[in-house]
Amino acid sequence: MKQRYLLDTNVLVHVLRNKYSVLDKIRQVGWSNCYISEFTVAELLLGAELSKQKEENTKTVNDLVSSFKIIPFSIHLKEYCKQKAELQQKGCLIEDFDLFIGTASIVSQMTIVTENISHLSRLSGIKIENWVERV
Repeated sequence: MKQRYLLDTNVLVHVLRNKYSVLDKIRQVGWSNCYISEFTVAELLLGAELSKQKEENTKTVNDLVSSFKIIPFSIHLKEYCKQKAELQQKGCLIEDFDLFIGTASIVSQMTIVTENISHLSRLSGIKIENWVERV
């Protein structure tokens, strides 16, 4: 089975800005092997809504997200609750959207691609890669 990747919101922001060669890495592994979470879509649309060029940025976001398969949040609600309870008991919570995106990668058996390694590495059973090469 080919490696599959769930792209975190921060990675897609770099794609939108054409930074850090993330787009090249997506092409290298293949668009068909890259997925996004519904929560990533929500975060990107919120960013567009808050921007000065709302209509243009919303169209750009919609064009980008339409090129990926989207993982619905309903398939990982149980894992979200399990992981949130574990984190709460340890006293090391992370933001809910990060937790939803992270648990989507776990349930879907994908490697999450993110710069947010410090928070997402708190999740048990997660596989993480960082494709952002800051020079």
